[in-house]
Amino acid sequence: MSEVFIDGIRYVPAREPDAVKKSLPSLLRDARLLREETLDYVSDKTGLAKSSLHALEKGTQSPRLETLQSLLSYYQINFDEIK
Repeated sequence: MSEVFIDGIRYVPAREPDAVKKSLPSLLRDARLLREETLDYVSDKTGLAKSSLHALEKGTQSPRLETLQSLLSYYQINFDEIK
């Protein structure tokens, strides 16, 4: 399956068909750390509050759909990768 664009958001398939799915907080934290970015940097790039990003990574806040789409697009994460 190739990448798909919906409402200007890029969705790419999981890198491996049998990829292990992770929770959203783990995916967001791991993606940020893999890119060696700080919460401040991601906040500046996405326009999301640093406190909200921190809460999403800790799992103490659920994202709005627009926020989720924005972060998945920024990190190039596919919905299929979320447990």
